[in-house]
Amino acid sequence: MTAAFQAPVIPSLEHPAQSGLDLAALWKTDPAAARRLQLMTEQRLDVAANNRVSYAEVASVADLSRINFPDRVDPVLLKDYGYQHHSETAKLAHRVGEFLGLNEHDLSVVKNAGMLHDLGRRTPWPGVDPGHQERSAQMADEAMRNDPLIWGDGKKRFDVCWVIANHRMDGPAPPTDPRLVALWDAECYEACRFAVGTREGIQSMKAGFERVITAWAKHEEYQRRWRAHRGWK
Repeated sequence: MTAAFQAPVIPSLEHPAQSGLDLAALWKTDPAAARRLQLMTEQRLDVAANNRVSYAEVASVADLSRINFPDRVDPVLLKDYGYQHHSETAKLAHRVGEFLGLNEHDLSVVKNAGMLHDLGRRTPWPGVDPGHQERSAQMADEAMRNDPLIWGDGKKRFDVCWVIANHRMDGPAPPTDPRLVALWDAECYEACRFAVGTREGIQSMKAGFERVITAWAKHEEYQRRWRAHRGWK
């Protein structure tokens, strides 16, 4: 059974380029709003530089500088649920989505769902955290609503939150919705990040690879590369 994500309907806030907004004119009519947009852009540049990623990658998701990733709540206990995990999950989900033939809208949905999917996580690995999916969806919705520079597409915002609310790794059967499949396989690959170099880490990694769904994710060479990428020798 899927979780019902409910969010109030509010007017869309479009990307300036999509809405035809004249930023130069905005400085004259509403300097405070223009300054907020400028700060968002500058913050994205800082995030991109600090994490050694492109500005385009950072700008494709909600304002990351304002997002309270779990490792900011507890840098020790929740270190496995920080920016890097979310960023890696986003990349993997997008790649699996391409393999599945998702359209442009759904590819953006799975990438952004990956970037925000564990915001509500508060229990460290290997513990379970029931309900973190719904918390994460609500937190993602709030983050996206507060970012008019990027998130003007109400349907995309809703779809991202729906995927987040319904992503699970502990169900009796894997998902069938292709967007959930993309996030599922990405999460399975990311099981490599836990306890690298230990017996517990090996068990987590093996369990993750055994649960992947798509032929792309089952590819042994891709699994080998991801192990190496995540620090396994």
